[in-house]
Amino acid sequence: MFGILLTLLILDGILLMVVVLLQAGKGGGLAAMGGGS
Repeated sequence: MFGILLTLLILDGILLMVVVLLQAGKGGGLAAMGGGS
């Protein structure tokens, strides 16, 4: 059970990183997130 949760957390983290990198590649993803707060 713990292994399944750990795998889900790792996959979720990787997916989130990919989305953020794609947003930044389109122009201002990270900058918009940082300036929005």
